[in-house]
Amino acid sequence: MHDVKDKQLRKILSSTTEPILRAFLIYMFAVIMTNVSFMGLCGYLRYKHTKQTKEAYHPFEMLLPFDRDEHYNLTLLVYMLTESVTAFMAYTMDMALLVFIIFHILRLKFLQHVLRNFKHYTGNADSIHDVDRKITYKETASFWRNCISEHQDIISDVEMLNKQMSKLFFIDFFLRTIQMAGFCLGGIKADQFMNQFFGFGCLMCSSSQLTILYWYGEVLTSESVAISDAIYESEWYDADMETRRTMLMMMRRSQRCLILTVGKFEKVALRTVLRILKSIYSCMSIIVQRQ
Repeated sequence: MHDVKDKQLRKILSSTTEPILRAFLIYMFAVIMTNVSFMGLCGYLRYKHTKQTKEAYHPFEMLLPFDRDEHYNLTLLVYMLTESVTAFMAYTMDMALLVFIIFHILRLKFLQHVLRNFKHYTGNADSIHDVDRKITYKETASFWRNCISEHQDIISDVEMLNKQMSKLFFIDFFLRTIQMAGFCLGGIKADQFMNQFFGFGCLMCSSSQLTILYWYGEVLTSESVAISDAIYESEWYDADMETRRTMLMMMRRSQRCLILTVGKFEKVALRTVLRILKSIYSCMSIIVQRQ
């Protein structure tokens, strides 16, 4: 149905996939630079501010084959590599989930483009740019049958995806909430600045990962509804009555938006991330007030 040589479709592909690749590179660069700054600050406080006591700060416990305080520079390097690899693995798992979502977003965007330019895609390839050519009823009917079939396949595939991944989203939602609450609590209750820096830094990284994943879930929902807008923006007024009925049928079907769910109680959308952050903030405020 889609011509891979179509420049417009290739442009849609690039505009959809390039932002997530940039976000991945920016995230990894930020993680590495944060770890380098954090470990450098640890070394600075160790050898400058606490020069007499030689107190060493350790962000977390780790079993090492050497004395951590005696070889503190090497310990900081191991900490930095461990945190960077862990962040990379966590974000890679989110990317694996995003691949399935972005694939269906692309299908919806391709379908929207075809619907907006249905005259361009109707007829033989040799005469596709011949505006004076009269499109036959048979060609129009075949085109709309393909569009309806593609739209129905997308709906079925997204529903199947949601059925298979709803529990996975719930587990990720539950574990990520506990993780962010722990980071926030650790940062609030910390006595030292380094503990606060480490706790809130991990909270920002974890929340950014969750935001990107749930943002694309919301994009999937909005793109599914945009099918009706694409039909309206096409030259529907030049179509015959039978074609207009087919358009209306697709528009009604597209009004039932496609959603991914977290278990059976929440949608994969940005408002879910906001609810998580608000809940964590409320719980942390109560804990701080009771201290």
